Amino acid sequence: HSVTDARCALVCGAAVIVSACGGGGGSGDGDVLPAPDAPTASSQSSLGSGEITWGPVGQADRYNLYIATEPGIDPDNYAAFDGAEMIADVASPYELSGLDLEPVYHAVVTAENEVGESGPSNEVILVPRYELSGETVIDRASGMEWRRCAYGQTWSASLETCTGSPDRITRDEAQSLATDGWRMPAREEMLSIVFCANGEPAYFPGELDEPCDSEGRDPPAVWPPAFPSTPYEIGYHTDTVCSFDETWSIVSFSAGYYAFCDDGNALIYLRQARRAD
Repeated sequence: HSVTDARCALVCGAAVIVSACGGGGGSGDGDVLPAPDAPTASSQSSLGSGEITWGPVGQADRYNLYIATEPGIDPDNYAAFDGAEMIADVASPYELSGLDLEPVYHAVVTAENEVGESGPSNEVILVPRYELSGETVIDRASGMEWRRCAYGQTWSASLETCTGSPDRITRDEAQSLATDGWRMPAREEMLSIVFCANGEPAYFPGELDEPCDSEGRDPPAVWPPAFPSTPYEIGYHTDTVCSFDETWSIVSFSAGYYAFCDDGNALIYLRQARRAD
């Protein structure tokens, strides 16, 4: 063989050895794990507490929870949000207790590994004011106890929802159904359970004159876990007199506001309430 052939064999053999050892231009970069994807979160609320749940994310070593009483929480700047807290290295499901009753809490979860932290999960909310008890619910922020179903519907314990169709009744019929403290609520009491899912103009706007903003929100304007399967096609009776003689305020849960006045003859819905013990 010639000297040229021998030199070629030597060089080519060295190249094979270098390649097999992972050298030559950093081909090992592909072995570095990426930062994990963002988790998908869900939540459940109960009186003064809540639970955040998420599924496992590939390549995640740990998870972090960010919670605030202001929407749009940003993990990179969470301290700028009202009532914000970061809880590191949490496991799903994560229980939160000792929550104040009136605020609506907002939470996101991130996944993390040695490379970095993911973006935030979808934002979930907690509404810790309601004490659920079968067919009734107590709003501890207002001190009112409510039927979870509209009159005519039936509570299903197995399905944990209201079934059947509500009755449409007159004001006189609604009054005749009062018993054991259960009655037509006043207008301000009825408006206290209006919940605007997009937070506009507020999550619990109360006596504000404007309805819930329709953008990004589906009716009915109540907190669904407390008042499942709420009918909203027509209004609800209240026991509050309008400024017009012999007319009474009607509250709509389609948009969540004091809708109009009626002389008592309209066939509309009833949700009974009473003061909690």
